[in-house]
Amino acid sequence: EEYPDEDLAKHIILRLEQRWKQWEQPLLLLAFLLNSSIRDTWFRTNTDNLNFTYLAQFITYYYKVWFEYQLTCILLEFEKYRKYEYSFDHSTYKQFKENILKFWEFVSPSTKELGPLPVRLFGICVNAASVEQLLSSMGFIHTNQRNCLQ
Repeated sequence: EEYPDEDLAKHIILRLEQRWKQWEQPLLLLAFLLNSSIRDTWFRTNTDNLNFTYLAQFITYYYKVWFEYQLTCILLEFEKYRKYEYSFDHSTYKQFKENILKFWEFVSPSTKELGPLPVRLFGICVNAASVEQLLSSMGFIHTNQRNCLQ
């Protein structure tokens, strides 16, 4: 789609990319990837640096950081998830009526390593302070100092 001002479009994309680098984007990517209802529509696995193999590094990283255990089978379990093997299949997920946390709480005991990771990820509570900080960093919240005419 054409933009009337190509320079403006390039500038906006550059700013978004800079902001993106500042955030904890791997967690957001994992949230998309580990949500069965949106992973096929929002997540494109044919992108060179955004495929299952690439994202597996974040799964192993966060598992090590959060649980401090030596990994033995998380990639095998992740591969079962990627291939929609039971209990990661669509029919099982649909029974939870889009409740992704309940789905992963159900699946977690049947996995040794993968299950606890999305339970923790989707259990992260977004509080007002973190949302306010995010919106402020994006320039959407104005402070008294910022509102003053200079």
